[in-house]
Amino acid sequence: MITIDPGRLAAAALLLSAYAGMCAAILRSVRRRSGASGTGGDWLVAYASQTGTGEYLAGQTVATLRAAGLQATSASIDTLAPEVMASGCRILFIASTYGEGDAPDSAARFASKLAAGGAPLGELHYAVLALGDSTYANYCGFGRWLDDALKARGAQPLFERIEIDRGAGIEAWQHQLSHLAGTSDAPDWSAPSFQPW
Repeated sequence: MITIDPGRLAAAALLLSAYAGMCAAILRSVRRRSGASGTGGDWLVAYASQTGTGEYLAGQTVATLRAAGLQATSASIDTLAPEVMASGCRILFIASTYGEGDAPDSAARFASKLAAGGAPLGELHYAVLALGDSTYANYCGFGRWLDDALKARGAQPLFERIEIDRGAGIEAWQHQLSHLAGTSDAPDWSAPSFQPW
């Protein structure tokens, strides 16, 4: 016969509730860092990066916006919840293309969710910085797909998609950031230099 010790049962229940509380706190923290608040004054810079270049440029973008006194955070694109995109926030997407036009590994789940459809995104204001290599047939393939998918769901572009070929042309992105920040003296930065393999 199995007997249940009430003390052990109470201890197990206490541990389970503490674990659930810890998980909820972590989830709230992740959502806060990924811009889940959706407040009108915030900017979210979402990056899809395979080799780290997109993440680097996201950090530079956030620094530029913050230098102008704006609230900005960055997050990997895979942390974006659907309610964040539908909340009317402003998101600057930095989208690397991997291989022959594919999404980076970190963006594959996000891309499938966006492709599956869902609620209209008419309240979302966004811009896309597409990173690619023109020696590939599907140059900036993921960035172009992302821009088209967002437009198809009704999202409002802040300006036309900017395409960067192996780091060249980043000045156009910086110029647009200066307009968004309302400043002409944004710090100077450039993409990491690329070397042939």
